[in-house]
Amino acid sequence: MIVKITFEWNIECGVSANELFPLTEAIETFFLKKNYGNSVAEIFIVLTCRPYDFKQRKKLKKASRLFSYDIILDYFLIRHTKTKEEKVEIICKQIIEISQKTFSSRTSLQY
Repeated sequence: MIVKITFEWNIECGVSANELFPLTEAIETFFLKKNYGNSVAEIFIVLTCRPYDFKQRKKLKKASRLFSYDIILDYFLIRHTKTKEEKVEIICKQIIEISQKTFSSRTSLQY
């Protein structure tokens, strides 16, 4: 399983994308242990924390066996949280919740 993560990030949330690299490595390690059958060989995640209203994208490209999805974090909640530790805790919680919801949905792996 190949896992790639990229960022759409606004530094004004109080946490830089560079500070999240240990977290992204943990996410990649988690997915490396998973098996989604023959339909998924690669997962591409866009981790978004920006002050705009986005809708989650998720798509499975059947030919390349690539599943991509967005993790859209609550920018304003993160920005207005006081400590960096609390911000990172919120980010971790939202990543887990959104990923679980994405993969537990019956329609998550649409072609």
